[in-house]
This record gives sequence, C-alpha cells and structure tokens, in this order.
Amino acid sequence: MATATEAKTVYFTVTGEYLTDIARDLLLSDEPGKAYRIIADHLIGEGGIEAALSVLKGTHDLAGDSRTEIFLTESEVTPKLRGFHKDIGFIYAGRHRRRGAWWRPVAVVTNFNKDDADYAGSRVSGGGLGGSGNPKLWGRARTEYYCNPGESVGEKMMKMSGSSDKWIIWEACGEMPHWVKPNVTEQEAFDEFLKERKLENRGAEISDDVSPTNDGDTVYTKSRFRPWPKDEEGIRRRKDEEEEIARRVKLEIERIGEEVRTQAGDNTFVLELLSGRKITVPRAPFIRWASRRSDIDEESLPEWENISPSGMKMMNDNQDHTDWVLGSGLTFEEAYEDEVKEPAWEEAFRIQEEGRGGLDEGIFPLPSLSEALDAPPESPAATLPSLMAAIRMLQDTVHPAAVVVDAGERTGIVGVDIAVFPDSEAKRVKQIGKSVGVIVEKAGRLAHFAIVTKGMGITVMCHPNACELFKPGTRVILNPATGRIVIDDEE
Repeated sequence: MATATEAKTVYFTVTGEYLTDIARDLLLSDEPGKAYRIIADHLIGEGGIEAALSVLKGTHDLAGDSRTEIFLTESEVTPKLRGFHKDIGFIYAGRHRRRGAWWRPVAVVTNFNKDDADYAGSRVSGGGLGGSGNPKLWGRARTEYYCNPGESVGEKMMKMSGSSDKWIIWEACGEMPHWVKPNVTEQEAFDEFLKERKLENRGAEISDDVSPTNDGDTVYTKSRFRPWPKDEEGIRRRKDEEEEIARRVKLEIERIGEEVRTQAGDNTFVLELLSGRKITVPRAPFIRWASRRSDIDEESLPEWENISPSGMKMMNDNQDHTDWVLGSGLTFEEAYEDEVKEPAWEEAFRIQEEGRGGLDEGIFPLPSLSEALDAPPESPAATLPSLMAAIRMLQDTVHPAAVVVDAGERTGIVGVDIAVFPDSEAKRVKQIGKSVGVIVEKAGRLAHFAIVTKGMGITVMCHPNACELFKPGTRVILNPATGRIVIDDEE
C-alpha cells in the first residue's frame, strides 16, 4: 500500500535554470518589464534587484531549485549565451524616446519621384516642386510619403557616413529595458542602430524612361515602393487593402486551428482559465511545448506534425505553442494575457515534474483498472493492475501535494490546527493564527508567504482542490517527506 502511494507522489519544483530561461525569453520577446518583474518580484532579501539585473544582463544565472535553494552563479560563456547577447543587441538597437513614445530607425528613402513631390507640395506651404520655400520641410514631407502606418519621419536629419544628411523613417517600438542607459539624441540612437542592423531602402526605382523637369528635378516613372496616394481615395483604398489582409489572416488562423483539432482528435484536455472559462486544448502539441526546456527525454514525447509555420507570431517562435493556442480557439492576443498564461504555465510545470517522475495521471493518463486488466500480457498497462487498484482505493483519503515549506509532519483539524487557503497572498499570513500547518491551492516557494511561514516553522503544502477536499472539522495529516496529505477519519 505504501509503495503504491509513494509511486503516485509528485512534487512541484521550479529550477533556477528554468527561471533564467523564462526571464531571458521575455526579454527577447520585447517584454523587458515582464522579464524584470518575473525575477525581481520573487527574490526576497538584500541584493535581489542586483541579482535580477545580472541575470537579464547575461552575467549570472539562477541555479538550484525551489526544493532546496535557488542561488546566483556566474554565467558560463557558451554559444547559447553568446547568441543571447547578440540577439539583445539586435532587438533593442537604436531605440529612442521621443514625445512620450519609443521609436527606432527602419528605412531611408534613396530615390524620389513626382508622386512624393506632389504630396510634399500639398503639405508644405510655398514649397513648390523644387522646395524653394523651405527645403528641409520639403525634404521631410517627401520622405513622409513613404511611411507605413505606425511610422514617422524623425525630427532631425541624420548624418550618414559617405553621404549627405538624410531624413530617416522611424517605426514605433517597445520600451528600452530600464536598466540600459537610453540614447539621449536621435543621432546617438541612429548610430547605435547601424552598428547592429541595416536600414531598409525605400523610394522610386530608376527606370529607362526618365525626363527632367523645368527646375532640374528628375521624374522616375517606376516605383519600387508604391504606397497609396494620401488623398481621400488613397485612404479608402489603403483601408480596403488592410481589411483584405486582415480577412486573409483570419481565414489562415481558422484553417490552422481546424487542422490542429482534426489531427488531435479526442486527444485533448480541458484547461480552466483564471476567469473560470474552460478551453479544450490539443494534448500533444501542449505537452511538447511544455517540455521543451525540461530534461524530459524527447523520444518519450507524443508525436505531432506541426501545422502552423515557424515565425507566425514572432521570429523563431515555437510551432507547438502556436498549434495548441490556435487549436484551442484562442487568439494570439489572448495567448499572451495572464488569463491564459498563468494556468498554462502551471499545467506546464506539472507536466515537467510528472514527466520526470514517470507516473502521470493527468496529461499523460494512466489506464483505468478495467483497461489494465483487459490489456494484452505484453502491454505496459497489464503490469499495473495491482498498482492501479491500490491507487484508486487510496485516492479518496490520500492526496499527493506539492511541498512549499517543510517544517516536518503536522497533524490537526482544519479550521483549528490546520488552515486552508485558496492562495498564498501576503494577506494570508495574518490569517494563519495558531495553525501548525497550512494547505493552499496556489503557492510559490519564492513568495513572501513561503518565506514568512518557513521562519514560523509552519509546514505548507499545495493542492489545487484544497478548499473543496479539506473542509473545516476534517482531521488531516500533512507529510512533506512523502508529499502526501492524508484525511484521517480514525480517532
């Protein structure tokens, strides 16, 4: 009986390596604020901020795990780390804050034609085709003609090596990491950008059919970059084009989602979101996504042929993630909201731990007792009947739980000696009272609640259905050594 119970025991453990990877992935996904908070908000004690910054700067890693200790160690220079530094330099190069928003260079106009001259003439008073009224404003307006939505021309002309000063097109972008010294001027940002990236060339393409104007300007009859004219008709045509693109994207997303669901068939599970909404998730791509940074043997993962193309959400994104998100009927916007991310990552953690333990009754379902008894002799399921029977005999009284704080075995009555909470927010500390043990539905080893209860010598264990299973007046035994909470009905 004890052997069966121990075989079912699983633990919730977070590794320092995993936290390091998650934080750096967020940084590479253009979310520096979230990258910082995921570490800094959970490090307790002096030096926490410096530790978080050193991880994000790539000089140190978090090591160890939450079962013992998470600590800081100097980063080993590896191809992966060198790639991280290179990617960070590329992603955040040339960002500049202007008028409350962040911008970075994107393009330079190398050739002009009559279309942009006509546009500039309508924008610059006294400009004329030659721009004699105000040459700088004239040149800026002609450059503006080649801007896409979300772009603007810089406030000053940029000095470019080997050529005259030019107006540069800038695109809106995310914030610079707050721990990086910002570029003070547009020129500083522009120079930094050119060290890491190249500008896109836009403008008219020179053709064989050219003719000079009376004022010496050259008119090019072909255009490589052909935006819609910025009049009422042009605005309408651009809007129609954008709506058509959005329609095609929507149809493609729907197609991928349908193909994912077809391939998954009945091999799905239900994930409850923070709002209580339940979605049906394709099991195979979710498991593959959840296990991608764990030490689970890849050969043990379920087979899955990806439907979505790489780079659909962002450069080098994970196709398994795209498949399960679209197969669940979610939009990309929903996939990156806390409403979805928190329960998805919680399930991912569970999969990783159970995958390592080799016994899984959730995402990797165990066979039922009848299935085990009816299975062929050579089937793995046939070797489990006694184990399965023992587990099902115990499941009403013995509940595997994650250990948050191990202060030894604790026995007591729920509501008297044992407190049960739906979460481990800081406010729960004041509600512990004289309890010797606590059971929570959600917890983290790095949270304030865990640190305080550890100092108080209180054992804390985590079970997702704690409030439902352990009612007031129930006598329970918290055994962190085996990772079990036992309902003890005997006096």
